[in-house]
Amino acid sequence: MLRILSRFLPEGIRRTLRTLKSWLFGAIGVGLCIGAVVMLYDPLSTIINTGSVPEDIFRPLFIPGVMLFIGVGFVYTAVTNYRREKVYEEIEDMEEPWTAREAWQSSTLTHENSQSWGFFTTVFLGGGGALAGWIIWTAIITAETPEWPALFVLIFPLAGVFMAVQMVKAYRRRQRFGISEAELETMPGRLGERFLAQVHARIDRDELPEHGAQVQLSCYRRSARYETTGSGDNKKRTAKEKKRLLWRGEKQMRPMSYDADGALIPVSFQVPDDMPESTAMKRSKKYLARTGKSDFMWVLTVRAELPGIDYRSRFEVPVYESDDNTSTNGTASASLQKEHEAEDASEPSEKVMWDLERDEEALQVDSGEAEATTDDPYAEYVVEPNLTEPISKNISIERLGGRGIRVHMKPDRSLKGIGLLAFLVVFGIGMTVGSVFAFGANFLGGAIFLFFGIVCLWAAWSTWHREVIISVSDGEVDIQTEGGAGQGGRFPATEVEDIKVLISGNESSSNYEIAVQKRASGDGLDSGTAKGVMDTMGQVLGEEATGKMKEKMSEAKNRVAHLDGLHNKQEADWIAEQLREAVEAEKRYA
Repeated sequence: MLRILSRFLPEGIRRTLRTLKSWLFGAIGVGLCIGAVVMLYDPLSTIINTGSVPEDIFRPLFIPGVMLFIGVGFVYTAVTNYRREKVYEEIEDMEEPWTAREAWQSSTLTHENSQSWGFFTTVFLGGGGALAGWIIWTAIITAETPEWPALFVLIFPLAGVFMAVQMVKAYRRRQRFGISEAELETMPGRLGERFLAQVHARIDRDELPEHGAQVQLSCYRRSARYETTGSGDNKKRTAKEKKRLLWRGEKQMRPMSYDADGALIPVSFQVPDDMPESTAMKRSKKYLARTGKSDFMWVLTVRAELPGIDYRSRFEVPVYESDDNTSTNGTASASLQKEHEAEDASEPSEKVMWDLERDEEALQVDSGEAEATTDDPYAEYVVEPNLTEPISKNISIERLGGRGIRVHMKPDRSLKGIGLLAFLVVFGIGMTVGSVFAFGANFLGGAIFLFFGIVCLWAAWSTWHREVIISVSDGEVDIQTEGGAGQGGRFPATEVEDIKVLISGNESSSNYEIAVQKRASGDGLDSGTAKGVMDTMGQVLGEEATGKMKEKMSEAKNRVAHLDGLHNKQEADWIAEQLREAVEAEKRYA
């Protein structure tokens, strides 16, 4: 409650309160440390004077030792929080805030492939494998009555095997591509102006496909809020982080030149002027959740489909208000950031709104060319979309008689898809078999094992059989689905309201999907009970949140099918346009 009330206080008072809190923590920590030193004086003096350690010395050392440990923790927390607050204050007053981040003090940014898989592989494969071996040895092999549910611990080394595969892929990518660099020609990037850069990638001339490399510039809002799980003594409060896409420009670019180190890929985007500036210093999830503020990130990514292993690089780049507009538009930019931050307010209705947000508006992603491209120095390197067939290997298009068309999305039988399938099958079988033995010890435990086992096996079946066929001909739309890919069915083409290109996922994995939307029929609430529940929620959560939920339910109800897992925006747009043209032609035929 105090956290919520504090949000209504002026920022200056809130900052003073945070400083006082840091001083209070420091005072408590220093007091505990002084008390511990006083309590340790006599036993340590005895040891020093006698030259021997009494047998009962550990008891008088335990309490002061704990006090000293806690005191040091309090002092460390106080100093860390105080220094962080001072850094945030200094950044807000800096004329060039991007210089506060060490990586942005130079116009050359570097990307190194992640090495975190090694740590997780060691923990799960090494530690988990050792733990699983010890449990199986004691509970099954050497036990008089084997406890077969103990085999469930094999999930830990199994997860370790999966992570080992990812580590090998990361190692191969690192050995193959090394360190990529981005040379920013506009440092920093400016809102309302053109962002220019060149990415040095270790790619040979004959490796890039005809459609070049995919280049994206994205703006994200990073926010967090506290969520409470459990109840009673098991209640736990954690900060949940979320990255929401605000804008994205995307192009296919071919290299402007090659040298001994690889390809030089140009980057050029017209940055919109109605987006927030970058946050100079990344703030912790707890800080964002406590203050209700948001970080804003501008991320440059380059991807290329290559033989063997794909190329990927990521750079967080600084984007700020233009020098010419700082005096006139600086207030507007700050106001815009506050508007975005206000979306993470702590009212109950906003909690629901926060959970319901999805990055799915087609207009959020464009070519990054809201204005004419006459001032684009790299326009000649843009690969214009001239698709005659899908890029994705699991999607095919067949032309039917007249303007008819059939789009067929086959199951993902790639190496990645097969790996996910194998993991789900092994985990599902293990949980299902383990439930048989768990029922003997505890019915609830057995039921939980069985439930998750069935869910995993169903997910594996859906992954292997997931298939969508959309046929548009003879004035009708025929959608055949399998594996939980949508509602399906046959209906007149006149009932199609729209065919959208949506974006799903998060900052680390954003995919596109094509959704076929029928005309709305009702509000998505087919029963009196559902309407009653929604009315009750409206009284508790507010009309805005309830309206948002009804809108989402209606949209989900009328979305009959979707083709997902697309990584290329140009391909998704092209397939959607082919379907739209066929539907419009069949509407006229009908």
